Amino acid sequence: MKQHSKKLLAALLLLFPLMPLTAQVLECGTDFTDQQLDSLEMDMGSDPDYASKTYRLLLKHHVYVNNNNIQATKDAFNNMLPVYINKANEIYNRGNIEFISCPEIDYIYGNWNFLDEGRVKDLSKSHNENGAIDIYWAASVQSKKWWQQQGEEVSGFAEYNKAQVAISIYKSHPTTLSHELGHHFSLVHTFGNGNGGTGTEELVRRDHPLSTIGNCRLYGDRICDTPADPNIWNGCLFGGAGDNAKDAYGDYYNPDPSNIMSYVPTKNCKKALSDGQLDRVKKFLSGNNNTAKDELSRRVLTLTNDISNRADIYSAPYIVASNKIAGTPLVEYRGVMKITLLPGFSAASGSNFKANLVPFCEGFDARIHNPSQDDINESEVEKISTLEVSPNPFSSILNVSFSLNESTYTKLSVQNVYGQEVLNLEEAMHEKGNHRKQLDVSSLPPGIYFLDLKDNSSLKTVKLVKTY
Repeated sequence: MKQHSKKLLAALLLLFPLMPLTAQVLECGTDFTDQQLDSLEMDMGSDPDYASKTYRLLLKHHVYVNNNNIQATKDAFNNMLPVYINKANEIYNRGNIEFISCPEIDYIYGNWNFLDEGRVKDLSKSHNENGAIDIYWAASVQSKKWWQQQGEEVSGFAEYNKAQVAISIYKSHPTTLSHELGHHFSLVHTFGNGNGGTGTEELVRRDHPLSTIGNCRLYGDRICDTPADPNIWNGCLFGGAGDNAKDAYGDYYNPDPSNIMSYVPTKNCKKALSDGQLDRVKKFLSGNNNTAKDELSRRVLTLTNDISNRADIYSAPYIVASNKIAGTPLVEYRGVMKITLLPGFSAASGSNFKANLVPFCEGFDARIHNPSQDDINESEVEKISTLEVSPNPFSSILNVSFSLNESTYTKLSVQNVYGQEVLNLEEAMHEKGNHRKQLDVSSLPPGIYFLDLKDNSSLKTVKLVKTY
């Protein structure tokens, strides 16, 4: 190599120390057997209301760090995590499924160069978080099948019937976490079980007169609104030709390249799950075999009646209150992540109000969404009357309207799911009455956020969903 080339390479390494030496994104290492999938399907939930429920799932992140590469691994992980979480929430939020991360990262130091199923199993014995889906991250992830002498490097894997997932820091894509969570929730690849190979027994036509009844429920991914996929791709386009382009009855394949459970080699094509896949995930979450431990959803409490003699009211992660506190010495609300008081909440003069947070996962730095002091009179609670936004979900422009019962100095800001302020939109004095704002929030990456409007004694919050 010439001297100037060496100098150029050295300069590039100084400028971009966190970039991996290869941009290659590897494939998945998850492989369910038919028997395992049968078992998962038999243990699906029977809750008749499963489809209408909202599921809030807690993620605990464990990062395995090789002692020879500590800072670079940490920096790379911290840069990618918000992107991966926002992508997962963007994909799953359409099915009312939300992921919330414990903010305390579990860094594990050692001399391994990679994680595989066996090492994750060993680490899980002392590191798994009760009530969470445990995500193990490492610079390199390998998957070794029983017939292999040596494992092969993969982008990630999810283990059958275990609440843990492994993701490669350097050879994965922002959709990889969503893909492996899909496996955790009993989804398989759109071409069927396995993690490679081509061809499928699933037929293109759901109503073919010669096909086996329920063919789409027996073959492929066993979900009938995902097209038959023989796993033959040319970038984002189906690459089948000749006999490979047709099923057993001569119908041409037309697989969906945007499905995140496909093996499309151009990962930016992958954007969504089908309605049938989301329905299967929610059915799994309501079932006996749910290792995701949806503790957050099960503990959400909606209060709809006036409170007079109740205290120590628990909920997580949200308390949805539209109540009046009257005649009670002390009403104490407790929540995991934050406490949200919706329009309609009021406190009679002389009543005491107190909000506490109950730790759920270690290091949870939650935000209290209510006035900061314990004793609140009626006029203080009602300074900010309403807060509304449209459209929601939104892409770039957000229309905000709010109403004040008296003049007050307010701050309008956007928080991420970790409770961190990501946009300070406005701080200003406003007169009593109705106010409207049109705000450009196009700088936000897709994901879930919270719009806060607060003055010196109260706070209103609206959940936001940012799309592309």
